[in-house]
Amino acid sequence: MFDLGLILKTLREQHGYTQAEVAKKLNIAPGTVSRWETNDNTPSTERLIEIAILYNTPINHLIGRPMEDTLSINKLTPDQQHIIMAIVSDFTQKEINHLINLAGDSNLLSMLCWTNLKINGENI
Repeated sequence: MFDLGLILKTLREQHGYTQAEVAKKLNIAPGTVSRWETNDNTPSTERLIEIAILYNTPINHLIGRPMEDTLSINKLTPDQQHIIMAIVSDFTQKEINHLINLAGDSNLLSMLCWTNLKINGENI
């Protein structure tokens, strides 16, 4: 069983942030970060996405899935990477929001797991 609070605390510490700094970056109250890290509260789906971006980590990691489940394309040729980038960039924010609405929060994280592609170590 995974511990989201521990994952969030570990990522924050690995990046050298205080809880106050994370709160400022996410535009939330400092106590919110503390409550997440102690599992007294859970971030919304939207906040999980922001957290993944802040820490440059796949959502898979935040939801306790093995990092091996993350698709990485950094070993592909530049042409292959370009094709993947073109496919991913075809999803506009409007389309992504539509998918979120169709799936509902319970399935959203599963859907987003495959969108955490990396090129040269960077999330796209």
